[in-house]
Order: sequence, then structure tokens, then C-alpha cells
Amino acid sequence: MNNKYLISFGQSVLNKTANSFVRLNQTNELGFFENKRGAGGDETKKGDVLIEKSILSEIKNEFGKNSYVVVASEELGVIEIGNKHKLKDGIFIILDPLDGSNNLRPWKTPSPVLAISMAFGYIKNLSNDNFDSIEVGLVKEIFHGELFSAIKNQGAWLNNDYRLKSSKQTQIKGSIIGTSMDCTGTKFDIRLQKLLPILREKSCQRRLGSTILDLAMVATGNYDAYISINSRCRIHDLSAISLIIKEAGANIHFDVFGNDGNKNFLESLILKKDRSILSKITFDVLAAGTEELFYSINKLL
Repeated sequence: MNNKYLISFGQSVLNKTANSFVRLNQTNELGFFENKRGAGGDETKKGDVLIEKSILSEIKNEFGKNSYVVVASEELGVIEIGNKHKLKDGIFIILDPLDGSNNLRPWKTPSPVLAISMAFGYIKNLSNDNFDSIEVGLVKEIFHGELFSAIKNQGAWLNNDYRLKSSKQTQIKGSIIGTSMDCTGTKFDIRLQKLLPILREKSCQRRLGSTILDLAMVATGNYDAYISINSRCRIHDLSAISLIIKEAGANIHFDVFGNDGNKNFLESLILKKDRSILSKITFDVLAAGTEELFYSINKLL
């Protein structure tokens, strides 16, 4: 099993799942809440459940007999698949079945902005660097068909034929910056005050409603930077897209919350099967296309 095999499998699964979801959306209202919360801590929608079930079925069919796989997914938590005797040669998959679910309304809309994210790594390579253990990252935009992918040390691609390169913007002035302001009341006021020095200088502000796709825009160069200081990003949000951003030449930094001194949180999640990691550990994120812009924003934050 190698990275080319993993990326080929992941692309096939994500394309198949996205196409099926689009067809379902034509006749079903997928934005209704299921009256429960997933392992990641967010309320579960019907669409989350359908995608996760479909992808897990594909993983079981592919790896169920001769391999060992640990899947960490936003909804169900941590699932073991296959032969435990193959642990040393096993892989892990970090899955976000539906990012941007706030865009999936409880009434029917034609093409909400939604993404599926899958990250692959080898269990034997888990390390204190956490996200550096990711070997393959895939993000599929469901309704508009874009597929973002990366293999560690081999680059990042859009739809397999366009090599991704991040922005060359070096200054905040004139930049296009994505920001997440998904909070209310006093929390909104505090975050706005923190961002004001940057927002005053930027040219344009953007938000797609999917953190993963907003970060993907940094990899494409459509955004010069993306900032999330809500402390709401989680492991399944960042695992795949962080690799894609790095392989596109951009810079990304995380402030980690809730890890209680546990430096190797991926090892706890994958080897110890601690599903609480999916909800307990959160991140603030700064990504920027150039080092100069990254440090300028970081200094103001």
C-alpha cells in the first residue's frame, strides 16, 4: 500500500459519494437535524449521516479483510476496520463527511457550498508533529465538482490537472482575506476588535461558510490569507487541508486548545481510540500564501 494507491482510492470514493449526494438532494431535504451530536460536538444533520455511512461502506469493502484501518470521523468517532494483526502496516483515515453544513438548510436549495474531507496516514509514522503524519489529503467540493488533493512532498492539485500555487501577495494592504466571524454577542465584539487592524487594511473580505473550502482558497491563491480565531476548528477540519496548503507553497499555523499538555493528540485519537479528542481539541488557524503576509498578520493578531 502506497500514497498513489491511497489517493486513487480516496478520489474514487469522494467522487462517487458526491455524485450520489447531488442526486439525493434533488428529491430529499438533507438539512434537517437528527436530534443528536456527533463525536466532533456539532449537531448532526441528515446529510452528515448519509455521507459518512456511504464512505465507511466503501472503506470496509476495500480494507475489510487483508488490511487494518482506523477511521476517525466527525460523527461516529473512532472505528476499527479489518485485521488487527496488520496493525504495524495499518493506515489511519481522518474523515469530515460534511463541512459547511450550516449551508445545508432545512429547506431545499439547489447547490449549497459543502465539502467532504479525507486525510490518510500510516499508523507506524504517527509522531509528535501530528498533522505532519498526514501523507495524503483530499477535499471534494460536492456541488461544484472541484477536487483538491495533495501527496506529501509531491505537490497539490486541483482536479488532477492544475498544480496549485498560493498567492504572491506580501502586504495586508490590497489583500483578499477570508475570515470566520461565526459567533454572536460579546464573543463577536472581542474577535472583531482583534481583527480590526487587519480588516481596515485589507482590500476584500471573504467567507464561503465552509472552513475547509475557505482554507482551500489559500492553496489556490484566490485568497491571500485566511484567519479563524473562533477556537472552533477541529482535527477533522484541518487534517487534509493543512497538507494541501503546505504543498501549494502556503504557510499555516495552529494555536491548539484543550490538549492538556498532550502533544501527540493524533496518537491518542488513532492508537488509544480516544474519541473525545475530536471534540475536546480545537484550533485557531492562520494561513497565508507568503511568509511576509503571514508574519504581518500574525504580528497584528
